[in-house]
Amino acid sequence: MAGSIEKRGKNSWRLVVSNGLDHSGKRIKKTKTVKGKTKREAEKELAKFIAEIESGHYLDPSKLTFSLYAERWMRDYGEKELSPTTLKRYRDFLETRIIPAMGHLKLENIKPLHLLEFYKSLGENGVRADGKPGGLSTQTITHHHRLISAMLQDAVEWQLITLNPTSRVKPQKSEEAKWNTMMKLRLLNFSK
Repeated sequence: MAGSIEKRGKNSWRLVVSNGLDHSGKRIKKTKTVKGKTKREAEKELAKFIAEIESGHYLDPSKLTFSLYAERWMRDYGEKELSPTTLKRYRDFLETRIIPAMGHLKLENIKPLHLLEFYKSLGENGVRADGKPGGLSTQTITHHHRLISAMLQDAVEWQLITLNPTSRVKPQKSEEAKWNTMMKLRLLNFSK
């Protein structure tokens, strides 16, 4: 499999790999932009990129949905790095709430607004484990946020996306949490 390197800017290189021909005879090219100070570093990244494509492990970021990424993340990271209990809990979060709400979104198109809407829906009518009506607790919503944040941070490190949208979002506090915060502030002011 042939590949080439193009200088893009200071410490930036575009890797181009020819991957055969499509049904109309047009050459199929896979591209990836990587960071590296020297051409030698870019050549090492090109070798890895070619190996990824040849082994069938390359994921085209422009076509990658959150659902497909979650499967890959669980397989390549979760099953190797997480305890069985944590892995089970994360699978439950993904299967019951996160994937049904966000699985269809392309990974590179997830914006802070999507996350805010998701957290709001969890607070209003999230599927509770105890079967009671109403939303999830602030703590449970925060656990969902942390999982999504960790997954998207790995996507940044794996160069699938350039920015983690969770870094711009904080899950909203429930009305109960807002009330408790307000009461604590009043007690502090009262005790002075």
